[in-house]
Amino acid sequence: MKNIFITLLLLLTISCKKEVEKETLDTTVDTTAVPKAVVKEEPKIKVENFKKSYLGTIGNGIEVVFTLSNTDGVIAGSYFYKKVGVDIPLLGSIEGDEVILYELDSQKNKVATIASKLVGNKIIGTWKSMEAQEELKVVLTETDKYVAELPKNITGTYNNASGTACSFKLIISKKENNYFYTITTAERTLKGKVSFNRDIDYKDVYINFNGIKWAAYNGAINEEGEPVNKNLKIPVGVDGLLNENEISIQNYGNAMNNYTKFRDCDDKYILLKK
Repeated sequence: MKNIFITLLLLLTISCKKEVEKETLDTTVDTTAVPKAVVKEEPKIKVENFKKSYLGTIGNGIEVVFTLSNTDGVIAGSYFYKKVGVDIPLLGSIEGDEVILYELDSQKNKVATIASKLVGNKIIGTWKSMEAQEELKVVLTETDKYVAELPKNITGTYNNASGTACSFKLIISKKENNYFYTITTAERTLKGKVSFNRDIDYKDVYINFNGIKWAAYNGAINEEGEPVNKNLKIPVGVDGLLNENEISIQNYGNAMNNYTKFRDCDDKYILLKK
């Protein structure tokens, strides 16, 4: 009798334990059944592809010209200072109205940043040097004017191609992002730095040989063959029309504008070709 009682008690205990386990399982939350919170990402504003030119200033009114191309949010292009005319490469990105540009050196290293925004037809921002931490304001305005491109291959040796007795040889070299000239005539050798005048209103590009003093400058001449103004200063710096593999220098003028740039050469036009 005692054994029967003990057996019944054990069966009752096991039954109660199973009920408790069942209730515990029934009340457990199935986390897989609860939907996860959806985080909505702000849609990125896509800017249409473009190629545009901008005129403006950096810092205290220094005139610059930018040419930028957008391809699926990637910006590539260049800018130049109007007084120098040498392209400085740019690379960056655009998203919505935010424009980030990196100025690159000749080794394609980043040397400065331009953090800016599109405001209507303007780009307004800040140029910042990575080395000196100098900051300059940038204000650019879109233009439909033609921006003349530099010839692709400027460096090399140019010789007089006029077929005259004028002995004139020009060597243009490049170091970093700067161009230099060496001019050799029968009488002398001249060396200096090159800049470019890239006329915004026309397609012409002029190369400037900085530091060369003209041989003479008389300006307008009267009927007696004398200069109308005898106090004119002699200009410094000779320019020439630049085309691919060719440079043309007007060496002297006429009675309306009497001048001589190189006494070393009697040609009115010094035509130089590679």
